[in-house]
Amino acid sequence: MAEIAQENRKRAEEERKRSKEAAEWAKEAKERSKEAEIRLKKAEEMFTGQWGKLVESLVEGKLVELLRARNIEVYHTSARVRGQHGPTQWEYDVVAHNGEEVVVVEVKS
Repeated sequence: MAEIAQENRKRAEEERKRSKEAAEWAKEAKERSKEAEIRLKKAEEMFTGQWGKLVESLVEGKLVELLRARNIEVYHTSARVRGQHGPTQWEYDVVAHNGEEVVVVEVKS
């Protein structure tokens, strides 16, 4: 009988050890998953940011031609014009002007 009890204690100890290891693995897997999620979010932000810049650049490059076709002479364009009025911050994707008229363009990709 004592041998059976000792064997049961040994098995129970092994089960506790395996359970503890499984909990540690699960914790590590959760941390790795969280890290992967952060890396994915950064990659998405980088891609969308770069994509937005590319599309804005393409629009800016063609904007003068498009406006002139509509009889709006433009002498200067600026991309990503930023400013702040009080607590409100703003950004215009592309601004075109000729000294009299201003065209503000919001680019959506």
